[in-house]
Amino acid sequence: AADIGGNMASPRLLDLNVSIAEESNTQATAKGSVDNIFNGDGTDVFITGSTSNSDIIQLFLPPIMADFTQLDIRSRLRKQQADYVIEDIIANGTSQQGLAMKAVGGLNFGDFKEGFLLKEIDLDLQLTSPTTGAAKRFLINWLPEIGPVNGKARLKGSTQGLSLEDLSIDINESGSLKVTSTGRIGKIPTQKGVNISELDLDISIQAEKTKLLSTALDIPIPELGLVSAHFRINYTDDRLQFNDVDVRTSNTMGMAVALSGKVGEIPITGPEPYGDVDFRIHMTAP
Repeated sequence: AADIGGNMASPRLLDLNVSIAEESNTQATAKGSVDNIFNGDGTDVFITGSTSNSDIIQLFLPPIMADFTQLDIRSRLRKQQADYVIEDIIANGTSQQGLAMKAVGGLNFGDFKEGFLLKEIDLDLQLTSPTTGAAKRFLINWLPEIGPVNGKARLKGSTQGLSLEDLSIDINESGSLKVTSTGRIGKIPTQKGVNISELDLDISIQAEKTKLLSTALDIPIPELGLVSAHFRINYTDDRLQFNDVDVRTSNTMGMAVALSGKVGEIPITGPEPYGDVDFRIHMTAP
């Protein structure tokens, strides 16, 4: 329901109050007003929605989240100068595996003169998952099962290109084998067939026993005791680098191993299989 006022040149939409319900799995409401129906000036509409309909969910979420089974959204649609913006967004989505994603922030759609294009995206993202496997799509495909995942980042950009800033990921934070990562991904393509670039991540791995790391990676490693590893991954222009590598082990018998160095300029494509390797190893024993 809504009231229409004003005049023929600039009719107003007042006290807009629309509710949509599809059985028990989809509800949506829109409440607000529009000062000029013809040009959208003064648009100020509060929108809420909740659905478990997979077809509707896939309209709002990217393919990587196609298996999400619940989506809840609160937001505010406004016209600011010439642009339509959706602000005060609070969106929550969950999958059957327990993966949960929350987005808070805003979107700018421009003036729609060039079609439905996102002029600006600015969203704070939070991710939680009870298992590494459920969140692997947002991490690295070959990552083994380590434990629960908590992550956050800020998604910025437009349909021309995106970036993830202030990225922070904790895997199995309170466990005996844990992984943490911080940094940014400067270029996330919005077109198929284009790889990410300008990746800059600090990775830390802590394991109470070498066996935990050996089992997780399915690589035979002799028991050396406590393991602490840190390295920095840089990827840009189709070349991968591992810098500031620092791996240390120690056991109760007093044996300690320290490895430091780098692996530089690994081409992901091309004839050269490996980059420059520069490592130093130091061992002490009683």
